[in-house]
Amino acid sequence: IFERDSTFYICYDGLAIYSPKSGTNLFRRENTNETQIGNVNLGFSREIMQFNDGGFLLSSTTGLHLIDSAFVKVQTIFESKYNIAPVIIDVVDAKHEKIISFGSANKFYNYSVNQEDLFLKETFRNSIVDGFKLENDIVGEYVLLLNDEVIIYNNFDSVSKNNVVGLKEAHSIISIGKDTALITSQAVSYTHLTLPTTPYV
Repeated sequence: IFERDSTFYICYDGLAIYSPKSGTNLFRRENTNETQIGNVNLGFSREIMQFNDGGFLLSSTTGLHLIDSAFVKVQTIFESKYNIAPVIIDVVDAKHEKIISFGSANKFYNYSVNQEDLFLKETFRNSIVDGFKLENDIVGEYVLLLNDEVIIYNNFDSVSKNNVVGLKEAHSIISIGKDTALITSQAVSYTHLTLPTTPYV
């Protein structure tokens, strides 16, 4: 669920948009509940965010899609080969550049919206299930959650593993401070995972 200016965008397989003024607008195929905008089938929606210019980024089981503010035009910027929605890790939404960092299966990518350029940053042993960019980090350091381990990755192509004992079937990680993260998994939640505060070089 994403909210901006009292409008709620809800990914529930289809896509629902609710505002107190306009009510609910559903973008879905009647027979499958997949997200559909115009005549374009986008698969099952998993995550949505809005750029400063009013456009949207949607992650679904068919890939990553740019959508205009009126929800009329769709541009697919990455196609998922595995029917699994890409994981949005970070979005740089600057005035002259938009850069999307995301994971798909076991690969970590950057995509430049302005240059329409896809760059493979790293390939891991297991699939990326969640992640975030470290706060106040100018180097470009990311915390990536894999199925059974945490990876610290930075733009110097350095990788460090942060072993969490007993981590299995992990599915989410969120930052709860400058150097702490909360992980949820099939087995247990860890509330005090200490993260590095300096880049690996």
